Amino acid sequence: MSAVVSESPEDLWSRTSLHAGIDREGFFNYFKGRGIGHAIVIGNVRKYKEPLNLGDDFGIRAPQSFVYI
Repeated sequence: MSAVVSESPEDLWSRTSLHAGIDREGFFNYFKGRGIGHAIVIGNVRKYKEPLNLGDDFGIRAPQSFVYI
């Protein structure tokens, strides 16, 4: 993690929409009724030639909230 961005959902969407991994409708449904939202900026990303699988390669399972990322 390199930073946390905290802004109104509208400003947060403007800033993160290209890399958020969620569509506009899902994003605003998630933040519905909230005045502020938070996004984690991930730094130092390493892309592997062959994708790794958490279960097969590491014997772990991601929390349900992260499964769809």
